[in-house]
Amino acid sequence: MSYEDVFDRDLAAVVTFLEMRESPKLDVPSSPLSLRRLENPRPADYRELFRAVGSRWLWFSRLVIPDSELAGIIQHPLVELFTIDDGAGQPVGMLELDFREPGECERIERRGSPAVDDVQT
Repeated sequence: MSYEDVFDRDLAAVVTFLEMRESPKLDVPSSPLSLRRLENPRPADYRELFRAVGSRWLWFSRLVIPDSELAGIIQHPLVELFTIDDGAGQPVGMLELDFREPGECERIERRGSPAVDDVQT
């Protein structure tokens, strides 16, 4: 989806920014999805998950950077990585929380499966 007209030969990318200044006061609804923390993943393992979750969406950003640069991001102590798993324990998405900027958390969520979008999160 794009907010601009896009030629058939082009690919649109939509980036959304969210700012939350306080914790929500609502109860968290139940969900068949769960988060599983990835501790210190190797670049090859991360890329395998990245491909599995995002290939149908043409994700490529983390596939084209050198291993050393990717490792510097995904193995940084202030970056937390999670898989979003379905009820059978299969990864259907990814979540990255980047705390490297003091006082901020950059949330990078990658939903790969349409099933994830069908669940209210």
